[in-house]
Amino acid sequence: MVRTRFLTRSALGLALALGSLAGVGMIAAPAHAAKKEKEAPQSGPKLKLSKDYQAASNALIIAWNAAKAKPEVVAAQAEVKAAGATLDAATTVSAQKAAQTTFDQKVAALMGLIQPEVDQFNALVTKVAGNDDRYHAGTIGFDMGNFGLSQALQRQGLQLQVDSGLVAADRLPLYNFFIGRFAYYAKDYAGAQKALGAAVAGGFHDNDADRLLAETFFGQNDARGGLASLKSSVEAARAAGRPVPSSWLQRGLVVVNDAIVPEHYGFFSTGLIQTKPDARSWNSAIYALRRITKYGNEESIDVVRLMDRTGSYLNGSDYSEYLQLGVLMGLPREVLAVADKAVASGKMTASDQTLTEARRIAQARLKQDTDQGLVRGYEKDLA
Repeated sequence: MVRTRFLTRSALGLALALGSLAGVGMIAAPAHAAKKEKEAPQSGPKLKLSKDYQAASNALIIAWNAAKAKPEVVAAQAEVKAAGATLDAATTVSAQKAAQTTFDQKVAALMGLIQPEVDQFNALVTKVAGNDDRYHAGTIGFDMGNFGLSQALQRQGLQLQVDSGLVAADRLPLYNFFIGRFAYYAKDYAGAQKALGAAVAGGFHDNDADRLLAETFFGQNDARGGLASLKSSVEAARAAGRPVPSSWLQRGLVVVNDAIVPEHYGFFSTGLIQTKPDARSWNSAIYALRRITKYGNEESIDVVRLMDRTGSYLNGSDYSEYLQLGVLMGLPREVLAVADKAVASGKMTASDQTLTEARRIAQARLKQDTDQGLVRGYEKDLA
């Protein structure tokens, strides 16, 4: 499966986005540096830890710092970073799949080396006695997850901080976005929906957050819910003067087509064509219209005529349907004109069986109607 590129996997990028977490006392300082650290400006809330929790957290911090310094751990983390860079640089599906496998293996190997400390962290969480402890535990879990690129640990750490109620209001949407993103990759679509909904409601719209929120509905087979979410995001972006990516509208139209949701067709098809008025957009809109409606031949031929007028034929099958409808409805001149266009476009060959058969029938019908003086209206057919 192709990796969804909503956001880079870079641990450094994630750490910078969330800001330094060391300022809340996560990393124990050597005794001789205690005075200097005390005088340094602190970030984050001032915490008062419970006695039992603090003793356990101090022991874990010492163990964790020692683990990170082990040569085998340092080497394993370097391999993870190299594998992550290769994954981010991969452009083809096969290269992405191979790089993803290697990356996952390297992460698993690194996490195996620090598993004793992870187990110690899980034990620490059971000693949390209040929100100060909870926030502090979250900083440790996040640091461990960020070091090993474990999305599960990163998510757990961030969730502990959010649950503490101590994350600054202006940072809360960003935290919720990352929690939702990690939940989405873990296929916890309900959890992702809750966190991403909070992020978007809080004003976070970077990194395709709005589209990712819609995807959480689609992941739960809720096409209508996802389309409503995506529509709301498009409308909000327009109202705020933010650009609406054509990919949002294209995605909405794909779901309308796949799930047969006609009530959302007009919004996404019109929006896509207005945002990106090219042949592919017209083709997508027309194809979806043909699929979600039950048109008879009269309406169907008008639809394929629209494809002709917008120049949105993408392949030979688009021409084939027009030819077959034209033959069925007895429109020989129109069939012959479309056949010529199909060959000229290079999407069909003169020897194509569907095309040659349509030509044969149309030519015979045209001769018969000409002989009988029944050619009235042909020019109108072509108008």
